[in-house]
Amino acid sequence: MANMVTVAKKYLKLGWNVFPIQKNKKPYFEWKKGELNLQTTKVTEEMIDEWWKKYPKAQIATVTGTISNLMVIDVDELAEANESLFPLIPQDIKYPISVTQSGGLHLFFQCPNGRLSNNTRVIKGCDLRANGGYVVLPPSKGEDGSYSWEDRPSITPIPMPPQPYLDALDKTKKKSKDKAREMYDDGTRDVDLFYLANTLYRGKMKEDEMYQTLMAMAAQCNPPFDPAVAEEKVRNVIKTAIEKQHDWKVEVEQWVDGTVGYFRIQDCFSELGAMSTKDKNHIRVILHRLVKSGMVEHHKNENGKYRKLDQKREYLDFMQATSQSLPIKFPFELESLVRIYPKDIILVAGEPNAGKTTFSLNMVKLNMNEYPVNYYTCEMSASALRTKLELFGDVPLSTWNFKAEDRSYNFADVIEPDGFNVIDYLEIHNEHYKIGQWIKDIHVKLRNGIAVICIQKKKGAPEGVGGMATLQKPNLYLNIGGGRLTIVKCKNFKDSTLNPNGMTTKFKLIGGSTFRQDGEWEYE
Repeated sequence: MANMVTVAKKYLKLGWNVFPIQKNKKPYFEWKKGELNLQTTKVTEEMIDEWWKKYPKAQIATVTGTISNLMVIDVDELAEANESLFPLIPQDIKYPISVTQSGGLHLFFQCPNGRLSNNTRVIKGCDLRANGGYVVLPPSKGEDGSYSWEDRPSITPIPMPPQPYLDALDKTKKKSKDKAREMYDDGTRDVDLFYLANTLYRGKMKEDEMYQTLMAMAAQCNPPFDPAVAEEKVRNVIKTAIEKQHDWKVEVEQWVDGTVGYFRIQDCFSELGAMSTKDKNHIRVILHRLVKSGMVEHHKNENGKYRKLDQKREYLDFMQATSQSLPIKFPFELESLVRIYPKDIILVAGEPNAGKTTFSLNMVKLNMNEYPVNYYTCEMSASALRTKLELFGDVPLSTWNFKAEDRSYNFADVIEPDGFNVIDYLEIHNEHYKIGQWIKDIHVKLRNGIAVICIQKKKGAPEGVGGMATLQKPNLYLNIGGGRLTIVKCKNFKDSTLNPNGMTTKFKLIGGSTFRQDGEWEYE
């Protein structure tokens, strides 16, 4: 009770007229008639205390409209809203957004005085809550889930609704009053067919049935399409609808499958390259469906966070496992700080020309007489590799002892499970969301061997391409660049009293082959 009371009073400080509701979204009392008309009567802290004392399990709602200076766009159909609503909202406008129990969105704006009342589907995919309405507020729980903030409100006044939205609202209202449109009109026919195609596809209608339905609709347009033109347009909108839904679905599912533990929706946006509001909403829809399917769940305490469920299990035979670390050698005598065990992954992230290849070949040089080393390169021919090796003047070319292979994908299929594997580097063109999963696949393939994996890193980025998913399986994660080698993540310490995470050392690269360490390992 105390927590909900505290939250309700915080909303009250924003000027929102809050009141208690049940989990089924029904108010405990008549809220807009009689003496207690919350459309005209301001709520007080004393009223909140009294209500939640009487209804200790109550959730929180707020009256919309003039009394709270609040209008809320209720987005139920994100795919439709991507076409109808979000193009009307400039990208640089910041406004509170909450996620509803069904996976929809509530967009919060100031209410233009006296202008707006509740309406339904005036803008496709959206309802409007203003004068005469209310909405449920986070952290309320409903019968089908919880409400949460994606972008929280603050004391700073929230923005007015964008003028293009208000203009579209007025125009659509006027059109509906003038004439109820029974047929699809000239000038909007193509868009309307596309809306319908998306709706039918989301409803899991078979493609041949979609075709028949859309052809029938094309014949009813005003004016009707020519049959040949109609067939071409219908085929195109079906293809577009399927591709639009399918591409994001595959990418999101593969990205989620590569995660371990909790992940933020913003990480998903960033690592999949979702920049537009439309793309982000597609991802929201897909994540909501993954929640419904049981693949992921919402984080209980933090907004915009999820966790993958039903992860594949890996049997850990601790009775047969060794507790002895491997005597692996590193540049910069990194072995004095870290321990490496069988099946470990060492990841080296660096910008182009930062020294990843030199680091990899130094690892080969330091360990090739103790382990069978397999070196996989994605960018060097035999001649280029020979030229690189000849830079190491202290090691004659004939004494290099490792197996090299040109490889650009499916490293998990070729690595030696019990060998010393060096991958320089792991890159999947623009499908960076797959990198986390590929690292996981390599880990699964390893038995008693290890893998040193290099990946590219964008300038200024905290992690390499693939984002946070690349942090999950490596036991040792290094960043190299700018004349520094930094320990981003280390699971096993050489000295239990010295945590090397965050330690860095400066270096100079000499002659394209030799690292000269400038100073000791120290914390940044």
